[in-house]
Amino acid sequence: MDVRFQRTLRNIVAHRIDRLSCRVFGVQRLAKAWFEEGWSVLDLTILLS
Repeated sequence: MDVRFQRTLRNIVAHRIDRLSCRVFGVQRLAKAWFEEGWSVLDLTILLS
């Protein structure tokens, strides 16, 4: 296996994990704000769309 290919693969995997954790964190923060502010389900669906 070529080193350049390994490096690219590692970068892709790291990028995917980053995006996934950002999405999870964003959803958690949104849920927390939703409970604290008492937003309606309509607000939540507008934000997620």
